[in-house]
Amino acid sequence: DDDFLECLRERLQVQSHHEVVNKARDGQWTEFFNYLTAEEDPLLLETLNSVPPSRTWGVIHQICYWGDLSVLERTLDLFPDLELEQETAEEAAQLPTDIALGRGHADFAAALRTKIDEKKKPASLVTAPSAAMKTPIPAAGKLCSICFMDDHDAEILAVSCDNEHYMCQTCFSGWVQSESDIEANPQNIILNGGRINCPCKKSNGCDSLAYANKLIAMVVTDELYEKYLRARDYVVGKEAVAGALSKIKDSGNMDAIEQEQIRNMYRTEDGSYSAYMCGKCNFGPIDHGWCSNLSSHHGAEKQGGGSVNNACPKCGWFANDISQWRRWNGKFQSSSKKKKK
Repeated sequence: DDDFLECLRERLQVQSHHEVVNKARDGQWTEFFNYLTAEEDPLLLETLNSVPPSRTWGVIHQICYWGDLSVLERTLDLFPDLELEQETAEEAAQLPTDIALGRGHADFAAALRTKIDEKKKPASLVTAPSAAMKTPIPAAGKLCSICFMDDHDAEILAVSCDNEHYMCQTCFSGWVQSESDIEANPQNIILNGGRINCPCKKSNGCDSLAYANKLIAMVVTDELYEKYLRARDYVVGKEAVAGALSKIKDSGNMDAIEQEQIRNMYRTEDGSYSAYMCGKCNFGPIDHGWCSNLSSHHGAEKQGGGSVNNACPKCGWFANDISQWRRWNGKFQSSSKKKKK
């Protein structure tokens, strides 16, 4: 009977869950990992991401009690999506970090917070996987999603996204031209991670991955492909600047080479800078070069996670119009305060 077998499997999961928590509670890590790697009736992720019935702590809480980072890392290798912020089932619920700190495992708690932050950080679209098609096909008989024609000449090529939305070579070239135009569409390029997506993404929510570089290179002209690569480099540069500036925001540390590299990215012919700085705390550079109305995209969701934030990344100050922001002076503001002597 299927229902009986399903009930039996659920009972085995609960029993194994209790046993693996017991092994973690007692610090018996060899037996603990034997349960996690068992091929017969393996433990499910949803099981590990819960507290067993009639108990208050689950697996992650017991790991944090011991504060052994090697155990945590090995467990995450087996279950990358293990919930690291699962509350205990106590009346005064605790987070895993609370347990680690309560036991005096400060270094472990810091490493755990880093792993939590890494999970929350949206993946870069620049390096995201591409759509399956890597080689174009003849356009004859394929309905183009832009010109709505399917009677193309024999020599005309076509591309397709993962959902089989086709584009003829001519329309695809025009689409790449528009989506790679840094001067006209810089904000759109950043939101897309410098990638070229199916045009049906905007019209009907197509969820295909972006077109592969190889496919684009085989269909468009060399000149247009170079323009596309410059758009991708533009996004990579923005991400590099954001990463460097986060060092100042979080710890106040950034070396002189990184500072000069960033200055060179924004330095104009007259020696001034094209970036802006906060009107409250002077934090900079802040890149607002693509739009004068900063509220138009403020809060807009990015593909792959996260949202556009046009406020100062350090103090949160925000002004709607670009005229209210001062030009960056080339100086980097440290987030650490000087100690009084």
